[in-house]
Formats: sequence, structure tokens, C-alpha cells
Amino acid sequence: MYDFVIIGSGVTGYAAAMYAARLDLSVAVIGDVEGGTITLTDDVANYPGYIQLTGQELAEKLKEHALDYPVLIETGMVIDVFRTEENIFYVVTENKTFLAKSILFATGMKERELEVPGHDELKNKGVSYCALCDAPLYKEKVVGVVGGSDSAVKEALL
Repeated sequence: MYDFVIIGSGVTGYAAAMYAARLDLSVAVIGDVEGGTITLTDDVANYPGYIQLTGQELAEKLKEHALDYPVLIETGMVIDVFRTEENIFYVVTENKTFLAKSILFATGMKERELEVPGHDELKNKGVSYCALCDAPLYKEKVVGVVGGSDSAVKEALL
């Protein structure tokens, strides 16, 4: 029985594991992609404390920090989560079942990708999904913004 099971082994999952373990909670992290979405980024230049590193390097540093505490990190796909009448959570993977007093879903996100020629080749090399992250790379250049509603307008203003 764990005090805290985190579903997702990306930036949020590792950070939550580190903080929970610092509070003397027993912690397990379960994720199917170690490091999460950040590992797909070649150049991270806007993470506090680091001038420049790759997404893979950042994910590894966060994992190392979490593992500085007694945290279990398990690679696997969660296939079911349910809670009993006694308020115990069962987190079921392909190979194991974890019992927990509390859980955190830190499963991240996935961008809606354009289905246009060249997208795959230019992803993170011209095609960006975060103006706040990448706007300085395109300063004084002509850019296009694809999207809908206020989200696209906010990105365009950045």
C-alpha cells in the first residue's frame, strides 16, 4: 500500500514524486513513457536554473532528483483505476496492481497536429506548439499561427 501513486512519469509526475517523498509519503510513479513529452524537445532554454539543455537531459535530471528519495518508478501502461468503498485506490498495470491512499493523474497532453506535408520533418524545427517557449526563436521573422478561438490569438500576440 502506497500513500501516493502518480500515474505519469513526465515533468509533473517526477516533481510530484519528489515533493511527496520529502513529506515522508510512500510514493510510486507509473508511466509508459519515461520523461514524458519534454523528451521530444531538442533545445530547452527556458527552464529556471538551466541556461540550455535537451528535453531528455531535463527529464533525466528530474528523475534523478525524485530518485534521491525512496520513490519507486515503474515503467508500464495503466489499464484500470478504481476505488473501493474503503477509499483504497487500485491502480492496475499490465503486470502489477498498486494499492494507494491517494493518486495523481499526471498524464500530460498531446497536441493536435497539422496534417500537412512537411509537418513531421519540421516538428520542433520550425513547427512549434508553444509560443511562450519558442517565440524568441522566431523574432523578426514571418510566422503563421494555426488554431481556433482565443488560444490562437494569444499565441499570435506572443
